[in-house]
Amino acid sequence: MKHYYINNNTSNPNNNNEVHTEDCRYLPSPSNRTYLGYFSDGIAAVADAKAKGFLKADGCIHCCSEAHTE
Repeated sequence: MKHYYINNNTSNPNNNNEVHTEDCRYLPSPSNRTYLGYFSDGIAAVADAKAKGFLKADGCIHCCSEAHTE
């Protein structure tokens, strides 16, 4: 179980909101992220992000590869 955050910005090649773990080296600064919660894996965190309105949520390839689609 880890804490997950979503990047509020979509300034990446796929224009999506990337989901990151608390220990990801690419975790956005506090002003550019939203706390999602404590989840067992990135798939659950991305599903929660989409349910919260981040429809273009995707897992970070580095820390949430199991939930990375684009």
